[in-house]
Amino acid sequence: MSVPTPLLAVCLTLALQVAAPAPAALAADSPVDTLHASLNAYDVEGSLSVFATDAVVIQPRTGGLPQIYVGRDQIRWWLRNLAAQHAQFDRSVSPEADGAQVRWSDSLSMDAFRQIGLASVEVESDVVLDDAGRIDSLTTVFTPRSARDIQSAPGAAWAEG
Repeated sequence: MSVPTPLLAVCLTLALQVAAPAPAALAADSPVDTLHASLNAYDVEGSLSVFATDAVVIQPRTGGLPQIYVGRDQIRWWLRNLAAQHAQFDRSVSPEADGAQVRWSDSLSMDAFRQIGLASVEVESDVVLDDAGRIDSLTTVFTPRSARDIQSAPGAAWAEG
């Protein structure tokens, strides 16, 4: 008896999904946890210590700050600005590792958001670690809901008055 090709394809796809390793919870002393704690303590040098020398940080444009930072000098500048904005990260989804990639979600509050009437916004972050366990890249994006909230915030410059 032969198995129809479409049924075989579905069975193989399901088998691969079941056999694939699930993302793992990150160790408590991970660079992501160190970054999180240092950011919330406004510890610029502690935050910077988890980044590789030539790391890249890509962030949403907020409060007039640029979006891309390359290398430790630019990342230090970005971290200082986060501290000056009283940025606080409250984890909403714990970090999960899939090889060298780590993903999580935060509720982010900072002066720029408070000034337009938002207590916080949801962001999703994705990190790639280098071979030494340092952050090689950090990309953060607004969730679609947060983007809508920012766009329609009462104090937003583009809001109709």
